[in-house]
Amino acid sequence: MYLRASPLRLRPARSPALATVAVVLISLTTFAIFRTSNLDDFDSLNFANALESGFAPQRGLPHPPGYFSYVFSVRALAGLTGDVPSALTWFSALSGAATVGVLFDTARRLAGGRAGLFAMLLTWGTPVFFLSSLKALSDVPGMLGVSFAVWALSLRNVPLPWVAGLGAATGWLLGVRPQSFLGIIMAAGLVYGRRLPAQWARAAALALGGLAGVSLWVIPTAAAFSWDVGALVHYLLVAPRYIAAYESISAALTPDVLGARWQALTTWVHTALGGSAPPALGTAFIVAGCAIACFGLFASSASASSRCLLAVATLVQGGIYALLLDVPQTRYLLPVLAPFNLLVALGLAHLTRRALWAGATTTLFFAWALVATLPLAHTLQNIPPAPIQAAEYLKRRLSTEDAVVVVARQSHIFLRRELPTYTVIFPDSPAGEQLHAQLREQPPRWVVVVDPEGFRPDWPYREIERTHFQRDPRVHAKHAYVEVELYEYAPLWVPDLPEDGRLDIGAPGDGGYVGLGWYRREEIGGASGRWSGAEGESALVRMRLPRPVSRLSFRAWSFVPEQRVQVDCNGVAVGQFAVAGTWASYEAALPAGCREQGQQLELRFTVARLRAPRELGVTADPRKLGIAVDEIVVR
Repeated sequence: MYLRASPLRLRPARSPALATVAVVLISLTTFAIFRTSNLDDFDSLNFANALESGFAPQRGLPHPPGYFSYVFSVRALAGLTGDVPSALTWFSALSGAATVGVLFDTARRLAGGRAGLFAMLLTWGTPVFFLSSLKALSDVPGMLGVSFAVWALSLRNVPLPWVAGLGAATGWLLGVRPQSFLGIIMAAGLVYGRRLPAQWARAAALALGGLAGVSLWVIPTAAAFSWDVGALVHYLLVAPRYIAAYESISAALTPDVLGARWQALTTWVHTALGGSAPPALGTAFIVAGCAIACFGLFASSASASSRCLLAVATLVQGGIYALLLDVPQTRYLLPVLAPFNLLVALGLAHLTRRALWAGATTTLFFAWALVATLPLAHTLQNIPPAPIQAAEYLKRRLSTEDAVVVVARQSHIFLRRELPTYTVIFPDSPAGEQLHAQLREQPPRWVVVVDPEGFRPDWPYREIERTHFQRDPRVHAKHAYVEVELYEYAPLWVPDLPEDGRLDIGAPGDGGYVGLGWYRREEIGGASGRWSGAEGESALVRMRLPRPVSRLSFRAWSFVPEQRVQVDCNGVAVGQFAVAGTWASYEAALPAGCREQGQQLELRFTVARLRAPRELGVTADPRKLGIAVDEIVVR
């Protein structure tokens, strides 16, 4: 008579602690293989500057809400790595590996080894998590904090000193990324609040420990503001104010709005899964994931309080992001993955009690990770963000001995770090407001415009090159595409009117003709053109006449209905036009001083009104727009 293992169950690990350590080491090894030292996001550079210049939240280093625990921990790691970018990405890799291990151990405690295996694979193999574990961002460390809180709440029969210690650790981790904890804090209060009278001692120990942990990062943050409570509160509320102004739903929750939010959510899921399958697969994954999570919630052998905690945390945190945020940032949803993946793992463990199904599901997860995740990780490792590609191009293209001014918006913080010997100006800063005067008084040889969203140097600068840099946006949505326009100081040059008399505004090569006041090239109503409004109501076009002409025509589209447009040539009125809100052509005779061969023409288009799409609720575009022009004909 002998015993043999049942084929319906996985063998329990003889040493659960060793199994967890193995999971952490395996995860860390894969993250280390693909790790890079690139700074992939605006926030990454902000963290790097805070580490190199010193923790100074009063100067925006780092940005709100402070991230003191994150900055402190990475600074300690930087002492080992020797440089800040490596420390930032190593900390994400370590946090990612620890997160996988914590979720594995939590699921194992709740429902056995099979649940732990599924929690590990679900988390490790998800592209958004794997890629975020390679980036210099606080998202995965924040997810580690949420996972640790769930793990701590799942423990049973813990001595009071350990309860206080767990509270202190959770309080400290709260300072890594406070916004990630909204769901788990509310869920813990709702699920366990009713037990406070019966377990007041444990609750008090947890609260005191938590306050001690929180004080470790709140006190240094307050000290940075010289204990000015008003300034500290203002700083902490910057992010909520920004979300309320730019990213949240301002309309009522009508069926149309809810439909748009569902579409955004499916797009988020599609992108989080690597974006390589049809977008409709996002809907399928949401439905399948929720169905399996329901099995985890209602049929799992885990305790009822733990299952309720995971469900409430998923709903609260997911609701906050799905309903309030209107940005395609899949990494923002990482705090939702911790409780949701645990629920799905519990459901899968219940549904795959036969070894055959468990093995098939495990194989499917590994195949998914190999096909969807690892190729994107390889891209992340080998191709830097588009702004860094642009900086490398400028280093090769321009000599540091030449006078160069680089004007950039979204990419300016990247370029300031990568091009320390160049003058990099943010056009909306005080320096940017004086930029046109500076270019006239002390003109550099080269002006480089990165992210051209309105600014362009006035004549006598001519556009001599236009290019772009990109990286697969599935790797990181922000900073995936950058346009670069290169202008040379050429005071004696004005481009000749083409032979056919037609200027194709919005086409490559129009930069020599368009002057102050035009936005970038873009698709407008099915045509390639440019909007006016970048420098007020007027926008300029310049050319030299190779032959006599007599008439001007242009094709335009007004952003506001019935826009009144005044057109002047060399300071003389050509005419006034009522431009409609669709593409239409307008024509007039040129005045006598704008007809002769060899003359230089300066056409000025002046609109009566400028409005921004965001003001009218059309799109989130904040630019002030006048008229769009895609063609000018002078004959």
